[in-house]
Formats: sequence, C-alpha cells, structure tokens
Amino acid sequence: MNKGDIFWAKMDPVEGQEQGGTRPVVIVSGDLMNQNFQLVWVIPVTSKVKKYFGGLVIVPSPENGLLVTSEALPFQIRSVAKSRLLKKLGKLSALDVRKIQMTIHDILRM
Repeated sequence: MNKGDIFWAKMDPVEGQEQGGTRPVVIVSGDLMNQNFQLVWVIPVTSKVKKYFGGLVIVPSPENGLLVTSEALPFQIRSVAKSRLLKKLGKLSALDVRKIQMTIHDILRM
C-alpha cells in the first residue's frame, strides 16, 4: 500500500456527512506510515462530480482503474484501518497526488 494507490474501501459505519458505503479511496499517507501502522489516511472518491473547491476530478484510465469520471474529496480526509481496504484498483499519477497534497495543505492553513 503506497501513497497514490486507489482501493475499494468499506467506509461504514459513518456519522453525519461522512462519505460512506463501499467506494474508491486514494491513499494519501506517506509510505513510511503505510509500512509501519495498521492505519492509512485516505481521501474518499465519489462518482457524483460536483467540482467542490479543491476536489480533484479524475478521468477513468487503465492506470487508475476507475470506470467513471469521479471526484476525490480532500476535505473528507480520514484515517482508516487497512482492513477496510478491499481491493486495489490502480494508482493516481504523481501530478494528481501532488494536487491533492496541495489542497490538504491549503485546508490546514485556512
């Protein structure tokens, strides 16, 4: 499990406006954390593209494994147990990972 990998993840149970269900997620935690803990930081991905501030629209490709145009939601970042990750779909490009990182950085600075 590496930064930028996209997995199917079981996100339930949730509360409030958290993204739930079984859905793609992008791992955004660093590889050192990913190798040494049973937790990873993930960004949920939705097929309901609304172009949120800081959201990353992802066009399907053989590399990312998505089947429909989707949106990564950096403002929904969360820590999850690795046991929630069901199947690897693919990987984001380094540029897309960097865009997500910059959005997270911006959110933390606000």
